[in-house]
Amino acid sequence: MVSQISKTESVVYNKLAESNILLQNLIPYTTPIKITEIIKRLLKKKSSGHDLITNDLLKKIPKKSIIYLSILFNSLLKIGNFPT
Repeated sequence: MVSQISKTESVVYNKLAESNILLQNLIPYTTPIKITEIIKRLLKKKSSGHDLITNDLLKKIPKKSIIYLSILFNSLLKIGNFPT
């Protein structure tokens, strides 16, 4: 029995089958507003990661830093570089 493929699945499958697909064309760029919204939703009591940056510290960074973060994130998406 042939299973039906939804229209969305078909579009995704066809897009992924393209030979010239670039990740930076699939992931939308971000804005300082989106970054601010994400930071606001972070829990204060969570521990820091390997970088030792706590959520509380992120919540206190100046607006100018958030603008620079969005520029950095968008630049990394544009060149396709995702540091680990």
